Amino acid sequence: MTKNIVFRKGIKVGDYLAANGKFGLTGVGFDILLKKKGNIIEFPSYKRSITSVLEPKDLGKEALILSKKNLVNASIDSSDGLAKSLTDLINSNQNLNIGFEIGFNKELIDEDAFRYSEENNIPLENLVFHGGEEFIHIFTINPKNYDSAQKEIQSKGGQIFKIGRVISEKKIYYLYKGEKIELKSTGFEHFK
Repeated sequence: MTKNIVFRKGIKVGDYLAANGKFGLTGVGFDILLKKKGNIIEFPSYKRSITSVLEPKDLGKEALILSKKNLVNASIDSSDGLAKSLTDLINSNQNLNIGFEIGFNKELIDEDAFRYSEENNIPLENLVFHGGEEFIHIFTINPKNYDSAQKEIQSKGGQIFKIGRVISEKKIYYLYKGEKIELKSTGFEHFK
């Protein structure tokens, strides 16, 4: 039904930014597979990350549940990476002065990415924002609807995480260790 489709347009300043997964797994997986030329046998503690690249999961049921309940304003998947997907949301709402402020914390980042970044001296930002092929849904949602959306999702066995908010500036920032840092989009390029 077209009435249940959630488009990229419809973002409102003050909306929460939420996702149905955490970021960084594919960033770790791609780094191991493509840069280190490694595999699961050589990197057993990163099996989840490598598997996330080799056997991607579907987008999950959260988007369908939220669209049926009319609880979100806009949506996109993160297959091109978080930075590129957020930029695409901004560009889809060109007539609005909107951007994003994201908490760079455990609500956003998978534990594998934290660990891999520290062990291999790789910037965590690269793993989280520029991984690509993650297949995580990103939503904007009115703060008044967030608790009921989360309860509805959890009652059906799903999950969502509040990762940021919509701001009235055409930029993307992330908050890390008390600093507000502007994010530049590069995203995942399929045909590079």
